[in-house]
Amino acid sequence: MFRFARLTCSAAIALSAVACGPIPGSPSLEPSEEPSSLSARPSTSEASPTVPEAFPPPIIPGLWGTIDLPLNAGEDGGSVRAVADAPGGGLVAVGSAGWNGSVWLSADGITWARVSDVPPIGDEEAAGLGLVGAGPTGLIASGGFGCRFCEAYLSPVWLSETGTTWRETDRVPGFILDIASGGPGLIAVGTNAGLSIFNGPVAWSSPDGETWSLGPTVPGPDSSGMLDLQAWEGGWLAVGAASGAVGQDAGQGLTWRSTDGIVWTTVVPPDPNLENGGLSLVTVDHGALYGAGSVTVDPHQGLSRPAIWVSPTGDSWNNVFLADCCGDFRSFVRDESGFYGLYRWYLPSTGEDGVALVFPQPDGSWQTLGQPELEADVRMTDLVVADGRLFGLGYRELPNSVYLPVLLTPP
Repeated sequence: MFRFARLTCSAAIALSAVACGPIPGSPSLEPSEEPSSLSARPSTSEASPTVPEAFPPPIIPGLWGTIDLPLNAGEDGGSVRAVADAPGGGLVAVGSAGWNGSVWLSADGITWARVSDVPPIGDEEAAGLGLVGAGPTGLIASGGFGCRFCEAYLSPVWLSETGTTWRETDRVPGFILDIASGGPGLIAVGTNAGLSIFNGPVAWSSPDGETWSLGPTVPGPDSSGMLDLQAWEGGWLAVGAASGAVGQDAGQGLTWRSTDGIVWTTVVPPDPNLENGGLSLVTVDHGALYGAGSVTVDPHQGLSRPAIWVSPTGDSWNNVFLADCCGDFRSFVRDESGFYGLYRWYLPSTGEDGVALVFPQPDGSWQTLGQPELEADVRMTDLVVADGRLFGLGYRELPNSVYLPVLLTPP
């Protein structure tokens, strides 16, 4: 199971962010302004909302290492959005560069090579990849597709047996935000195409990743979207939000359930603890469901506070972390050092921004680790775990608004 990299507006495909989430599918030549990750998330039917052991800080202080991903001649920027295990060993990373989706391969996670054999695009088209993971016979990747300087409206699906040669199998109308193995082979959730990720919840399925079928109508407001997917209690749980009208109300966090990943029902009534909030991530750790997103504090200005909730069932949620202001969550990850999350913060008064790491305590609260130490011209946007190792995703900012994709390694 892997999660789509939620992207924001870009020079390639101009989309706008609404409520608690940024825009999917934008093949950006600029850095992400809002969450991209891929993490292994175990399924479980046990439920206990208390973290049983004391977690030490999962990452020691120190400077993170920077790995610059190669670009082709003539490309003045790019982005990296997700990393996964490659078939037969090694790693694969995906993102965008030169108006098209981009793939990199590495045997050791340190030295990376750009894959040249990828599906082409037309002179007026733009595409980018935001997710990658194990497919039916190798790897599957997806992202966004549209015309240059206009809105994305399709989710391309790429398949590869080894990671060295890729082919496009389908362009699905709408925004695929998460894919998992289930149903007839693969299932996906997301939203209808539009100017945000809140255009009505949608679910798809595919027997093999070659062709995708739209499932039955998913209940939910037209202003809502399914943003993340988790195996749970022998079926599936999806989380998301319904956006409110800017300047009027702040929206509502929502959850959906399915036994087969095809037919979905929404939890009614919505949990009042998710009022004015939205869930963009869900994962399982020590038998409990953890959801992350944001709580709106000023709908007039679109300001929200990063938040974490915990639930024993997926029906009712208890808030266990609320940042001071302002931003949203990017990822939950677990590696051998522990379970932790990363959120993006910004200060409206000064324009300062960054990311912060948080991890749980035995009493259920969460402790903040603070801003990772990076090279002066490097920014972190997300965390992923692949091949059992932790990586940061980010970019190196050069003069004249040139952004180069980088991977980051912890101290």
